Amino acid sequence: MLNLKSALMVLSLSLTSALSYAQDASVLSPQLINAMSTAAHDEALKLGVDISFSVVDEKGWPLFFQRYDNAMLLTTVLVPKKAYTSAITRMPSGELEKLTAPGAPLYGINTADPKLILIAGGYPLTYKGKLVGALGVGGGSWEQDEQMGQAALKAFKTAVDK
Repeated sequence: MLNLKSALMVLSLSLTSALSYAQDASVLSPQLINAMSTAAHDEALKLGVDISFSVVDEKGWPLFFQRYDNAMLLTTVLVPKKAYTSAITRMPSGELEKLTAPGAPLYGINTADPKLILIAGGYPLTYKGKLVGALGVGGGSWEQDEQMGQAALKAFKTAVDK
């Protein structure tokens, strides 16, 4: 049986852990998500493409989705999967594609989870060394999706590095 001192220590550690998690999770505020989405959309306008944009939490659960202008309907399926893939693998979805080619170390991983997608445009979001979520963007070419994703990442980093 736990004595009172041990019980209080366990409770204290649990509360500290919960508060730490809540602080990290709150990093992805509606304002920050809007800033990232706006940055990606602004870059898309410069490139002349219509996009969709998505943000998920650290477990891949949806937090935000926006289909801008006349983005292809296919982006409504692909873009959330890009964010999900980056959250659960903790790497950009474009890098995962290279690691899953025949003969590569992760070949076939995409068959384990139907939500995994192996195309560029998904990026993990880290704060103080911890994964807090991921973003997905798409509607352009591979290179354009990377460029728009980098614009959104820059907005994220600018906000959290203040």
